[in-house]
Amino acid sequence: LISDAAETVGLSMPRMPEETQAHLKALLPFCSPSNPVDCTAQISNDMNLVGAFMEAMVKDGGYSSVLAFFTHVGGSRLAPALRAQLKAVRDRYSDRLYVLSVVASPEQIAEYEADGFVCHEDPSRSVIAIAAMGRFGAAFAAPDLAPPPEVAPFILPDERPSEAEAKQLLEAAGIPSAPERICTTAEQAVGAAEALGYPVVMKVLSSDIPHKTDIGGVLLGVSDAGAVRAGFPMLLDRANRAAPGARIDGVLVAKQLEGGLECILGINRDPVFGPVAMFGLGGMFVEVLQDVAFRRCPFGEDVAHQMIHSIRGASLLTGARGRLPADIKALAAMLARLSVFAHQAGPSLRSLDLNPVLALPEGQGAFAVDAVLELERQADVSRQG
Repeated sequence: LISDAAETVGLSMPRMPEETQAHLKALLPFCSPSNPVDCTAQISNDMNLVGAFMEAMVKDGGYSSVLAFFTHVGGSRLAPALRAQLKAVRDRYSDRLYVLSVVASPEQIAEYEADGFVCHEDPSRSVIAIAAMGRFGAAFAAPDLAPPPEVAPFILPDERPSEAEAKQLLEAAGIPSAPERICTTAEQAVGAAEALGYPVVMKVLSSDIPHKTDIGGVLLGVSDAGAVRAGFPMLLDRANRAAPGARIDGVLVAKQLEGGLECILGINRDPVFGPVAMFGLGGMFVEVLQDVAFRRCPFGEDVAHQMIHSIRGASLLTGARGRLPADIKALAAMLARLSVFAHQAGPSLRSLDLNPVLALPEGQGAFAVDAVLELERQADVSRQG
């Protein structure tokens, strides 16, 4: 079970050195001393063997992590002696990772965790935990090949910004969006559409309605002045019906970009790691397949390229099935700048979604089509600080 789980997550299980195997066989002739080591039930007759086996594996085997799977840890008779043996080895070799797969009471689990052991009931989940901690450790230890880009200082608003306000903040940070205009009348909207060039996208503009598609607040492929004039009051009416108390700032008219591949870029603030950036392809790739990559902010374009190429759908960006290659360089620059923006924003930034980002063919750039920026309440920020 443990070996299968290790193979699934790509975790290597090096064979125990021959000398160590011989030593373990001398301690307990009926054991299986390779890797994983099977101590057999005989070990319950002499708890000192637990410590001897673990020390031999850590000291002589040279393993950096140890997973111990016991089915009887919860037994009141055996638990104190077993815990003492395990703790003694952990204290002597505290630079290793120790994981226990145990079934025990919450009180006993708390004691093992206080001793420095990671505890899971399921041995497969224990293996997954070791692999995950190894990846996290490698990520934290690896230096960036290139420094993060510089982003000009900025001040976040006190309340959630509208889409247009969020994009203005991001534009100042070097994160481009599709050309657009804010319009408060139908005639302004017509003028904006003709200046930008048809077709255009029309969206209701309100910081109180961050997810406009849910209320029918987005019109795509608007191709002439008549459609703009008809669409303007339609969007306002839909917004007022769906959110009667919402503040409506007008209608956003944007150039409809064509010929690109939809991606999603995002930021979420993790209570442990701080701001974490996410990248994936749009549509079913993120919604159904959950084909996404995460990295801790901030980072440079080299890490951004690694993220982009790490997803399963990366071949769509590089030109699979006759598709033109996307502008991955522009996409990586945007992702790196977004990571710096999130880092500089501090705890005031809860999350940021750029969905979709349109990656145009190589050399033509990448542009944020929509932006939702969520802020923490000031009281929550004060507590985090």
